[in-house]
Amino acid sequence: MPFFAGCTGEGGSEATTAAGTTSAPTTTAPTNQFDTVTYADVMSRTDSWDADAEDDGIIIYPALRDANDETVKWDDITLNVDIKIYTSDYDINYQSVDPRLVYSGTGTIDNWKDGNIFFSGGIKVLFDDITTIASDAEYGTIFVTIHTPVGNFEAKEKWTRIKLTE
Repeated sequence: MPFFAGCTGEGGSEATTAAGTTSAPTTTAPTNQFDTVTYADVMSRTDSWDADAEDDGIIIYPALRDANDETVKWDDITLNVDIKIYTSDYDINYQSVDPRLVYSGTGTIDNWKDGNIFFSGGIKVLFDDITTIASDAEYGTIFVTIHTPVGNFEAKEKWTRIKLTE
């Protein structure tokens, strides 16, 4: 079973595929830093984090936003993030298909920078852990649920690359 750790600002954490329910973290950090959160947002990109040039997987950047669409800045607490990745509703031949769940796991973020694509945090998901098949399109949809002390916030990103190109 893979092990995951919280983001440290140095390249992100790896998500785990362990099953189970996730709840808001227990903390002594002030929870009022989440009082202005109104929704979640998520972005992703592919990346290589080993010595070769081939992309190893995707890095997911879950973020919390306020009513003015600004990033809610927070720190000193680790938040659990549930991740589900689905295939698109079209296959490689552009035929309509039902989306399939190809990844389900959990990661963590330690501060607001982990949700910003311009910093080095995020949550890593290996392509090897995403169970696509040959007929699946290269792109899919990511769904995240960020568990905060003031509630859970969901977001999705469509057209995320979910497998290596052949």
